[in-house]
Amino acid sequence: MTIKEKIDAALARQQAILDASKAAGNEALTAEEQKSFDDLTAEINALKVQEAERARVSAINEACRSF
Repeated sequence: MTIKEKIDAALARQQAILDASKAAGNEALTAEEQKSFDDLTAEINALKVQEAERARVSAINEACRSF
């Protein structure tokens, strides 16, 4: 699974949490739902950092090949 696919999957899980809470008639997330949502946000942020680092390394490698 690519980093983008992992990000997309985590975003889909976040949306599922929001949809389930709304379907249950809740105006706000429960503490458990909020923790899950926050954990997914942290996962997404970490994956975005990893994606940016890979892009940076790739750019460096490409620059080195042109010397």
